[in-house]
Amino acid sequence: QSVARELREKDFAIGAVMLTIFQSDFFYSKSVYRANVKSPVELIIGTMRILGGRAGGHALARAAAEMGQNLLDPPSVNGWDGHQSWIHAATWLARVHFVYSATESGGPLSREFDMAKVYDSSNENNNKGDVGSALSQLLQSDVPADVREELLNNFKARRGDAARRDLLRVLFTMPEFHCA
Repeated sequence: QSVARELREKDFAIGAVMLTIFQSDFFYSKSVYRANVKSPVELIIGTMRILGGRAGGHALARAAAEMGQNLLDPPSVNGWDGHQSWIHAATWLARVHFVYSATESGGPLSREFDMAKVYDSSNENNNKGDVGSALSQLLQSDVPADVREELLNNFKARRGDAARRDLLRVLFTMPEFHCA
């Protein structure tokens, strides 16, 4: 109600009201942080932005449909239910398949994977730097210290693009990546 009141008082100036929202405690509260499951389209677009490059539109539409969101064909005039309904056994497998395909060069998405888009080149062959760089890009570095340590331990002995690709696949399948 206070936001609606402010909107009327500011003569419907959206910028001032958005500033109020972004500065509110509620906007950053634990009850709303990562509380929404990304829709298939949000997942696809977010993943592709992180990885860079382009992919075929038909392949992306097919991936969204496999995850339960047929583009331009909602189940009702209300659209899709969303939230928790995006995640169940079949759609989870489709999500994992998509992120694995997205990190492959070529493959069903007919794209080139841009490793430099995610990893800082100054961290070349530096596992701690690679893990930190990927966590920053994908999860805003917001993972518990024990998870970060486990990721580092899993990739400690590995080097090169294959290890980096595997790390991305692990991060892309973490629940935190699928929530907004």
